[in-house]
Amino acid sequence: MFKIGTIIASKFKIVEFIRIGTAQEEIYKCINSETNQFVILRLLPKKLSTDREFAKRFIREIRITTLLNHPSIATPIEQGNEHGQLFFTTERELGQYLDDHLSKVNTFSESYATKHIIDLAKALKYAWDSKKLLHRSICPSVILLSNNNKVVLGGFGLSKSLNSKESHLTCIGSIVGIPSYMSPEQVDSADDIDCRSDIYCLGLVFYEMITGVKAFDSSEYKNLMLAQMHSNPKSIKEFRPNISDKCINIIEKMIAKRKEDRQDSWDDLILELESDDINTKTVIVASEDKKEKIKEDEILIENGSSKFIMIILSFAFFVLLLLISVLYYFYDKI
Repeated sequence: MFKIGTIIASKFKIVEFIRIGTAQEEIYKCINSETNQFVILRLLPKKLSTDREFAKRFIREIRITTLLNHPSIATPIEQGNEHGQLFFTTERELGQYLDDHLSKVNTFSESYATKHIIDLAKALKYAWDSKKLLHRSICPSVILLSNNNKVVLGGFGLSKSLNSKESHLTCIGSIVGIPSYMSPEQVDSADDIDCRSDIYCLGLVFYEMITGVKAFDSSEYKNLMLAQMHSNPKSIKEFRPNISDKCINIIEKMIAKRKEDRQDSWDDLILELESDDINTKTVIVASEDKKEKIKEDEILIENGSSKFIMIILSFAFFVLLLLISVLYYFYDKI
């Protein structure tokens, strides 16, 4: 793990360690010395970075996702290699990740949850329609609820494009996905996986936003895999009796075990979510985190001041050299 102040790729200065990500990558908040703007930097563990097949797929998918342009997708800015560890950066958004938010508020209103699930579905539809891109790692820890009431989906660096000629590549010795948020197809390593797999995973997130609990939760990896394949979660009514039947039916359809029983496409899901029978009114939440903003402004000012001081010192050094040269010239004449 890198220390605060470490410079990555000659320009990304680490100012804060955020968390360990879904692929065990280290996630940092950095300041780009070239633009004086904050970015999020994800540094993959060496065991994955040194896996030639994984590294090849990772770099290829990063290049694919840099072509994505959607307001609800945190697309990579650039990728590179630092001391044998692959990394990529994305734009910094002020806000809170969904898993952190859930740990504090427990559940969301039906309208709030539905609104953001619609936005996520539209982002995933865009990725699927434009690049046939599967996310495969949809979970609360890659979903940011920004302070301007926008939802931003990250984690596309671990996605898979079915358009790629090398789409069979995967992480050797690992299953790509999060056990608590994997579709039965992912668990079964099916060859005919499509967007309905991501619909299932998004359905698990929707369920958790409404109930406050994971649809499937166990400390045993094997039990989670079996649950994703064969079990059904507890009824939403047990947790939230007032949730509309329409909303419950949509969620249950999204997390059906057979992909044929789910919504056929992102368009079908969005159409169901936007129907008049479900409450999707705009909800204003999450005022700006002023303390975090002030802290970031202070870092930017400090960074700008450091550059200004360096310029002044360089100029003073130049003047001093010039003065010494002049004195030496006259002394030599004497």
